[in-house]
Amino acid sequence: MNRSTASLLELTQIAIYSVDRDADIQKRMAHYGFTPKRMQEGTVLRQEVITLLNVKENHYDESWVLSQQIEADLKKTNTLFKEHVRIARSAFRKDVPLMRALRIKRIATKRWEWPQQALNFYTKLEERNADMTAFDISQEDLQQIKASVETILEMRTERISRKGEAQNSTHHKDQVLALLRAWLTEFHAVARIAFKESPQRLEAFGIIVPSGKK
Repeated sequence: MNRSTASLLELTQIAIYSVDRDADIQKRMAHYGFTPKRMQEGTVLRQEVITLLNVKENHYDESWVLSQQIEADLKKTNTLFKEHVRIARSAFRKDVPLMRALRIKRIATKRWEWPQQALNFYTKLEERNADMTAFDISQEDLQQIKASVETILEMRTERISRKGEAQNSTHHKDQVLALLRAWLTEFHAVARIAFKESPQRLEAFGIIVPSGKK
């Protein structure tokens, strides 16, 4: 939360508390148009901002955790994939149809290109019952790595989704912040009129009063 937002929430809370605890202030503010219903609008807006801030933080926290997990899994899986490709090139070099299906003439280097290549590689090995047990690589080993690649791609999709949700919540939060800021500006304007003869009261609302007017 930045200072501007924190300050807005604090000033709004001061305004709401100052009015709620004093019936005379409530009557005077209502007389100038700031009715209990209008005060409630400020309370609702303030709470909505707090809720949206928490949603945003949760989205970014979850996205960070996903990113860390993806990075670790990418590194581990890429190492195994390269080793399996090296072995497959040797083991199946005479099986032209299989080699063409595996598409391992070169290993992709782009961040999200090689996982797709790996997924195809392990899928084709599985479909064609390619045997790599002579190299101490069982079918279960291959299936596990394929599952790891699928999980990585799923986590990437989830991270993109969470990023979009975070951006949407930020946009919504900014809209509600603007409404709350407008509410507080109006509150201060009405308070200055209602209590123009009482600088101390204005200061209690969080309104800065020039020293010459105290």
